[in-house]
Amino acid sequence: KVISNLPYQITSPVIRTFLEAVHPPELMVLMVQKEVAERICAKPGHMSVLSIAVQYYADAEIVAQVPRDCFWPVPGVDSAVIRIKKTKNLENKKITERLFQFAKVGFANRRKLLFKNLLPLVGKKNRGELQKAFDELGLLPTARAQELSVEQWIKLVGVITRSEATS
Repeated sequence: KVISNLPYQITSPVIRTFLEAVHPPELMVLMVQKEVAERICAKPGHMSVLSIAVQYYADAEIVAQVPRDCFWPVPGVDSAVIRIKKTKNLENKKITERLFQFAKVGFANRRKLLFKNLLPLVGKKNRGELQKAFDELGLLPTARAQELSVEQWIKLVGVITRSEATS
């Protein structure tokens, strides 16, 4: 178990390090900046690389809000306490690596359509395979990265990886 009031500037890398460890903690209870807590616990429509990374490995929830005036001196931001419970044992390193590769590229230009962001990653010659993957998952051509759930990202990577293996 990990219980901490994390320095806000290192929250993301510390959480990711724990989640990706050989022997990750079963439970983390962390005080973090409120906006970061909201990003970690985001739902489809508001997802980010951070929310995908945490939710891929664990369940996360905000358990308490901590207003800035609870501290002295008063910081410039509010805080939140989050609980991250490790729930998934992931064994397919290739899918994990590809998931984060796709997510980083997918979120690189948030205003662009996901299809256009991913096209350079799969290559123009595989445009049809990418379109087939979108169709198979019921994703609209206008989908944006933040709209996909973790499960949709995993399925998208699985379909693309499967089609790459057969070509």
